[in-house]
Amino acid sequence: SESIDLALIIHYFGFSRINMDSIKSLCEKNDVILVEDCAHAFYLGDKISKIGAYGDYSFYSLHKYLAVSTGGLLRINNNMLPIPKLGPEDIIDFSALEKFASSDFKKIAEIRRDNYKSYLEKLINNDNIDVLFDLNDDDIPQTFPIFVKNGLRERLYFYLLENNIPTVALYYRMIPQIEPSKFELSMLISSEILNLPVHQDTTLEDVNLVCSKINEF
Repeated sequence: SESIDLALIIHYFGFSRINMDSIKSLCEKNDVILVEDCAHAFYLGDKISKIGAYGDYSFYSLHKYLAVSTGGLLRINNNMLPIPKLGPEDIIDFSALEKFASSDFKKIAEIRRDNYKSYLEKLINNDNIDVLFDLNDDDIPQTFPIFVKNGLRERLYFYLLENNIPTVALYYRMIPQIEPSKFELSMLISSEILNLPVHQDTTLEDVNLVCSKINEF
């Protein structure tokens, strides 16, 4: 069998629904470097969640949580592994670093969770929609991801856009390595998924408007 040197775990949309303790133990047993993709899972200011603390390395994407156009973070939890060397062109912009340093992550998490709960309350009974995740106590959502059933995703997306409500369908287009014949479930998800905004500039009035337009459609 092929030897595996590195395992990458992706916490999609800020949620972790896998047994990270088991994965970490398995990696340690087989001398595999564990990397957590926390681009959607911004838990740096959170003391409850262990997301980002399991991996030998964990990395984050600032612009997915803060109003900055650039910037990423690398967290190293295993001091036995090397620190990657960065060239001048890879160093974070000072403005992004300043925004990161001055942000109240606890407040950001509260707003995002409140927006998520509001969506859940208003859309849970819509028969054309499946909500991907319930909200656990330690979840900090990046978006409110839904499945739009009955082939209605594209029409709903453009209907919302026509009503000045921009949304995004993350992973609507898959990389070539994900072949449709081998990954039917992945292809189905990519055709049905829609991500609604929960970011900290989103108000409950905004959430009400989005939900009313979805239910109207």
